Amino acid sequence: MILLLTRHTRRTPMHMRLFVASSSVSRAALSSLSSSASDAKFYIPRKERATSNSMYEIDNIYDQRIKRRRRIDPTRELNYTPDHWERHKSVFRRIKHMLTTFGSSPFQRLMFPDFFVTSMIAGSLTYYNNFMVIDASSQLWIDGSGFAAATTAIALMTGFRLNASNARYAEGRKLIGAVHSTSRDLATNTMMWIKLREDKKRMINLIKAFSVAMTFHLNKKGAHHSIRRCLPNFEEQIYAEYQAELLDIFSDDKNEDFLLICNWFRLKENVPLGITTLMRQIIAENEQKDSFTRELDIHVHRLVQSLGGC
Repeated sequence: MILLLTRHTRRTPMHMRLFVASSSVSRAALSSLSSSASDAKFYIPRKERATSNSMYEIDNIYDQRIKRRRRIDPTRELNYTPDHWERHKSVFRRIKHMLTTFGSSPFQRLMFPDFFVTSMIAGSLTYYNNFMVIDASSQLWIDGSGFAAATTAIALMTGFRLNASNARYAEGRKLIGAVHSTSRDLATNTMMWIKLREDKKRMINLIKAFSVAMTFHLNKKGAHHSIRRCLPNFEEQIYAEYQAELLDIFSDDKNEDFLLICNWFRLKENVPLGITTLMRQIIAENEQKDSFTRELDIHVHRLVQSLGGC
């Protein structure tokens, strides 16, 4: 069926196109693309960081969360550790919640337009019924049965939405966890079973680059949430941050894999899938037993499965 679909559309599958691109795109053409991006403003290379959290501005009031740029931005946990869980389950947590209610993200995000619109409607109805209506028969009101039906429907819808949101969150955590564990296993097996030192280094760099590419594949901004989409050079700035993160991995702006992956991002290709193609190319060229080769390919297949689930 895949062959028939390919023949009908006259387009080669995604992984084949990326494989052909990896063997045909010249270094000179990719160098011109990589040199056109502006300098990164938000990403801090690892060697320049004072601490592991120095890349982000932390809000120390609300459990070490990343500081929000705007009121409507959601809260983001940098690392949810056992210490955070201990503070969350503390017997004094309710006192802290009362003191930080007006500065909390849920309250500020609900204040406008939800609370504002509801308050305006309620205030308008109260003013109309008390000051503008002469007799009680002209007042706007709803009986108890209608109110009960409305609240029941809202409660059912809220419960369904809450369960669906929690299920998506739990599934996302499983997929991200699978990427982390598979990346560690693949890196360990690479150091054991890939023979050539150059191939080992290249494979390790691709494993690191996969996580970066997947982050930008799922979110256009990557992990740089403070970048505004309304900026005139938004695309160039995102590309600069993306390129800076990859350069921190490859350490050479002339590296063929680095230039190729940057070019895929420019062309809006499926970059994580292309990186798995390069991984499998290294595995196929490795002179090792078939059982070891299959084990390496299984780990790459798990990365592809996690990508498909996202």
